[in-house]
Amino acid sequence: MEKRRKKHSEQNISHVAYQNKDITAKVLADRFKGETLKAYGLTQLPLVKDVRPTNLPAIAANELKLDNLFYFEDDSVGILDYESKYTEQNKVKYYGYIARLLKRIYAEEKRFRKLRVIIIYTGDVKRGSTMPHLDLGGTTLTLTEAFLSDLEGDEIRDRIKIKLEQHIPLDDQDLMQLIIFPLSFGDDVRKQHAVREAIDLAEQITDQSELSFALTGIRVFAEKVIRAEDAERIERRLGMVKVIEPIIEKAAKKAAEEAAERAAKEAKAQEEENIQRIAKNFLTYGIDPAAVAENTGLSVEQVKALQSEAVL
Repeated sequence: MEKRRKKHSEQNISHVAYQNKDITAKVLADRFKGETLKAYGLTQLPLVKDVRPTNLPAIAANELKLDNLFYFEDDSVGILDYESKYTEQNKVKYYGYIARLLKRIYAEEKRFRKLRVIIIYTGDVKRGSTMPHLDLGGTTLTLTEAFLSDLEGDEIRDRIKIKLEQHIPLDDQDLMQLIIFPLSFGDDVRKQHAVREAIDLAEQITDQSELSFALTGIRVFAEKVIRAEDAERIERRLGMVKVIEPIIEKAAKKAAEEAAERAAKEAKAQEEENIQRIAKNFLTYGIDPAAVAENTGLSVEQVKALQSEAVL
């Protein structure tokens, strides 16, 4: 019975994640562009230029983390994977990713790009316990590694909590660390508890695009440990965001249009005031109202009406 429940839970998680690949790709792409991955300890990488779906064949549906490729400003492409344990055998899997990606890039672009295999290790794996290189003689695999065990998960949570309580906007590093801090812990039960804490914090974000990014990121990066009920909670919240966003966008558009209309009216009134001031100056020097009208665009009647205000 327990095994059946676990299998059902895993299927639910996979289903929830897979059903939203489109929104996941869009949300991640919108937020990662122009940013670095230093929030995850990857300080040596260039800025992210774009995030695109992989569209790679033979990738299992539940490998959601591989639904996105990171295109960097140095023209390289990064495959992002994360692991809760280190094994040499995983390097065979990475070679498979590389082969499929190279094939697709060459078919589309008729050239090869520099590839980066980026591995983010959860808190279960400590720095110094891995081998980032595999030398096969004729070819060498070099991994770009990040160790979330280096992060202070509790400190990240507390810092973000204080900001949200004090209504201080979260910066991009805050958002990215909110997504990743649950995986800085080594124990799966602690990870699951931290995922729930992260969701609680994310739901306090008032900006809808940041809320979408945070919840989507939590779901993607915690895909291996998230409880089914928490995955479904995120799913429901994102569904609400998809309904609310158009309403907010419509209201924002209307407010912008009204502001532009007010600005146009104020500019027109200011222009009319300037023209009247110029006309009064002309009249002050005794210039004929007909000549003033011709040079200002005002009617003769309007100019004559200003004569009483002009200081002769």
